[in-house]
Amino acid sequence: MLLSIPPIEAIGGEYRIFGRGVLACEVQLGATHRMKAILLSQNCEPAYDGPRYEISSSCSGDKIRFILSNEGGGGMQATTTYNLYVNDMAMIHAQPIILPEGGNTIIFEYPSDGRTWRMELLPDAAEPNQRIRVTTVEGCGRLNTGLYNVGFANGFSSGPADIKSSEVFSMNSVGLPYAIAEAMPGMQEENLISTLEPLEFTARAKNKTGHVVNEVVFDLDFVEGLDITTFHILASNEKVKLELISNTTLRATMEDLFLLPDDDAMIRFRVEPNDSLVATSYGADLLVRGNAFLDGEGPVALLSGDHKYNIDDPAQYAGYGDYASELLVYSGRGDDFGERISRNNNGEIFIVGSSDSYTENIWHYGFVIKTNSAGKVIWQKMIVIEGTEIDIRAAMPTADGGCFVVGDLYYLKDPEGYIDFYYGLTARLDADGHVLWYKIMRPVDELAGTIFNGAFMSTDGHIIVYGLV
Repeated sequence: MLLSIPPIEAIGGEYRIFGRGVLACEVQLGATHRMKAILLSQNCEPAYDGPRYEISSSCSGDKIRFILSNEGGGGMQATTTYNLYVNDMAMIHAQPIILPEGGNTIIFEYPSDGRTWRMELLPDAAEPNQRIRVTTVEGCGRLNTGLYNVGFANGFSSGPADIKSSEVFSMNSVGLPYAIAEAMPGMQEENLISTLEPLEFTARAKNKTGHVVNEVVFDLDFVEGLDITTFHILASNEKVKLELISNTTLRATMEDLFLLPDDDAMIRFRVEPNDSLVATSYGADLLVRGNAFLDGEGPVALLSGDHKYNIDDPAQYAGYGDYASELLVYSGRGDDFGERISRNNNGEIFIVGSSDSYTENIWHYGFVIKTNSAGKVIWQKMIVIEGTEIDIRAAMPTADGGCFVVGDLYYLKDPEGYIDFYYGLTARLDADGHVLWYKIMRPVDELAGTIFNGAFMSTDGHIIVYGLV
């Protein structure tokens, strides 16, 4: 039942809306605005005088707060359990907690780091309503990447068929600085898809103005095959203000950014294809084009994000991505080459290689993926140096949770005029995936290129790099 009632009373400059409805048992209530509901009859509910656990949450300055209480009975030793998830990863599972009767609250506080925090509180085993109490805090504070989260729903986690991909992709996709990158791959370089699932994209623009930017605007244009009314922001540098420019164009504005020179402005969003979309033999376009404006400067053209809906060709690739359930897939839309895997003392894994999935499917850039011991992505980083191609060949974990990586860099146009354009590349990443520094080396002469294949720690605490010239 949906109550939609015009306001009938103005009090203090605000409107109050009153409505009355007949509800079924086990109903769930929701509203677009703050709501007070009174149940006039509780005939559906059998007599029960045991614990009634309640949970709520709030974002308070630099703290995330969860408030737990028992509004029923059960005595002073009433006990239940709770779970805590951060970005959908279990941090605390089945933890017992005593919530005595009388409504006294127990408060948990955590740092407001921008991640999505969810707490579940289990009902008493004898309570008639066995619905788990759940509360979520999103977008409180900032991520260590400076990005502002407003959601964590992955558009491809709709069922078991997608679970291999949706579990390994992290919240904020990697991508070029001037592009709208597809968060999830399709088949072949055309990004073919055969089902009308929600799609995710990340739009990025680098601050090349030479000064701090306070406002970034993304104008996003969607083809008719995408339903613009389903647009939903998942993550961003700052809160996003949306404006509908036309039936196919949205304007997303971020203000009060303080975006430093060479930093990226980004928004990650989800949009759904139209149910009535008809697949063509070549593939119906599901295209997102865009431009960016930084403090009014622009437009800065962005590489388009594109999928094609085709129900014929995908049948030729019925086994595409059909891996055993114990295998995890780390891939983009194009060619991805893994080189080496390393593990640190905490069991965390570093995977390195090169990929052209985040360009125009032409140039390869180096990637570093950090996962937990189960293979769930913690972060993924592309190492991009404009005017080059990069291959990361090895990672050496460091004690702080980061890594030291080595590989090779190929100048598309060699700045020194050398015959061989290959240079050795070293870089240092911290525990959060930030590139602290990188060095480009050519230790021989203009005739011989240089490729670094690996590195190890010497007994005196220095790093020894080896490779080919």
